[in-house]
Amino acid sequence: MTSLPSEENKDENEISLEKLKIYIGFAKFFSTLVCGTIFTSLLSFFINYKEVEIKARESELQLQLNEREELARYFRYTMEGDVYDRLNLSKFFGSVLTDPDARELWNDYHKTQEELLKKYLDSSINYQQIKANSDKLDQTESLTRILFEIETLQKLISPINIEIQKNDSRSIENISGAITGSSELTATINKLSVVGVPASFQLAMNDQARIIKIKENLEKVAKKYNLPPALLAAIASRESRGGAILNQDGLADYGNAFGIMQLDRRYHKVNIEDGPTGQAHIEQATGILANYLRQIKRKFPELSPAKQLQGAVVAYNSGVGNVQLPISDEGTTGDDYSNDVWARARYYAENIKWNGNNSILFDIPLDN
Repeated sequence: MTSLPSEENKDENEISLEKLKIYIGFAKFFSTLVCGTIFTSLLSFFINYKEVEIKARESELQLQLNEREELARYFRYTMEGDVYDRLNLSKFFGSVLTDPDARELWNDYHKTQEELLKKYLDSSINYQQIKANSDKLDQTESLTRILFEIETLQKLISPINIEIQKNDSRSIENISGAITGSSELTATINKLSVVGVPASFQLAMNDQARIIKIKENLEKVAKKYNLPPALLAAIASRESRGGAILNQDGLADYGNAFGIMQLDRRYHKVNIEDGPTGQAHIEQATGILANYLRQIKRKFPELSPAKQLQGAVVAYNSGVGNVQLPISDEGTTGDDYSNDVWARARYYAENIKWNGNNSILFDIPLDN
């Protein structure tokens, strides 16, 4: 998109016009002293023409400047309306403004708002269809994902008071400190009457029998990557309920993700050679987690090893770009991904006998 002219460019235009005015004034003075009547008349005609041209250009620049000054105010009014107000206003400004750059900005904004509204409506319809057709266990993670998507889109299309910056009360105590476990959204979708660490423990316990069946594969891969096997088990629990939500092809998430650790086929060349619970799949998924951990260590060398590992878990769900300080689950599925996974991992570390080292999981306290 073409950007709006800068203040520097505006100043340069004004300076050029001032120089031209000075030259014209000097030419008038010179012609009076030196030149004859005919030449003076011709020169005066040329000078008058240029003066008219300058005034027209000045008017054009002032009009564009006024529009750009109003653009910020219009945008503020637009943002404080809902998505339908934004669509109407952006369509209007995209057609009536004289500045082509400003029109382009508003037309692009209109297109973005249309796409957000369509995604929101589609997600709402999908949620109602899944909820109406099935209350089975194998739909809970899909419902969680859709509800989170709806919640996120709803924030984007709702009115925004741009004078107030977001103040996240979860900041230091809950995000960078103790593990808080399952969010209310995740607990509600899974029909639990408790939230937080107790909810995560309950969900981990529900999947424990399925986790034990793949315990040996988890241990082998964890040893290769020097990661706690209970953490891999917890990811499998969170992603696929230990395999419970997978269809006969090992797929879930509308057929986009494969295996107990849910690798998205749209972004990865998925290894399916020994099935959704096999060592090849677990090794590929854990390799991705280990790669994220290396990136987090480079990005945040000041963090403790445990917090770096938690950051890698955040990245496994939502990408390294979403990992900021303090470590936060904002932007992850359910806004609780790493906290829920870590709490489940603690449950598995304490309730399953592992051939591997889970000690790092105890370096971050659980929230009481």
